[in-house]
This record gives sequence, structure tokens and C-alpha cells, in this order.
Amino acid sequence: MKEKTCIIALSFGDRNETKDYDHLNYSNWQLAKIASNKRLPVIAQWEIAKIMETSFKNHPIKKIEPTKGKYLDSYEVLEKAKDAMNELGFTEAIILCHQDHLFRVKMIAKKLGIEISRSFFLGLLALQISYDPYSTQWWTRKRFYFWLREIPVYVLLFIKRQI
Repeated sequence: MKEKTCIIALSFGDRNETKDYDHLNYSNWQLAKIASNKRLPVIAQWEIAKIMETSFKNHPIKKIEPTKGKYLDSYEVLEKAKDAMNELGFTEAIILCHQDHLFRVKMIAKKLGIEISRSFFLGLLALQISYDPYSTQWWTRKRFYFWLREIPVYVLLFIKRQI
């Protein structure tokens, strides 16, 4: 019987390329570790997929790559994840992301029609996901910076009817 549930793993922060992917971004390393320990197929944003492959020898069923020269935002990642779910026959997803990112991600997923299964449970498991002080994305360096940016993001997503 085909598994109907998958994990959608969204990255949190970014760093410039280094040789050691374990330390590329500790937040994403922690998320990749959680995704690799689950016994469900994983649709992963490329940063997490790469860490899963190199550090944990675990391969996601689908890797969400950025469009050439453009970093994908959460809405675009979830759109691609929804397409992958449809293509692969999954009917529901567990959302795995940084705990402070979870509420927005859940709202976007629901707006896109992604059936969420136990996402809050994995959000609770991820409560110890760190912020990365060396991230190239300033808002993922500290919790204060994240919320400073996050509140206007909610307004923008609401205006664009993406939540």
C-alpha cells in the first residue's frame, strides 16, 4: 500500500557555500536531522535535501530547487511541494520547519489546499531549532530580527491573498 503522508521540510536561513555542509547552517542541519530520522518520504527544500544527503545519507523523495538566480520564498516552496505531492500521489503532509516559521507556513499550506497531518507535533519536536548568527538572511540570525521582519510579511501575504 502506498504511503499517503509525506513530510515537507522547509529551510530556515542560508549561508554562503562552504566545504563542510554540516556547518553550512546549523538550523537547517537540525531540520535535516529530524527529517532523516522519520520513516516517511520527504519533500525537502534544497538546503535541507543537501544536508540530508551528505550528513545523514538519506535522500528526499523530491528536492525543491530554486529557480535560476532566484531564492524561493515560503509560498513558492509550498506551491512546488503541493505540485510534488500531487505528482507522487500523497494526500497529506507533515510540515517540518523552524518553530517560529510554523504558524505562517501552516497558514500558507492551508491556503494552497495542502492537507496538514500532525504538523503541530513536528513543530513541537523542532522547538529547539536554533537561529543561525552567520546566516546571510539577517532575519534568521536572532529571534528578535525574525519577528521584526515577520509581522510585515503577514501583512504583505494577506494583501496578496496568500494566507
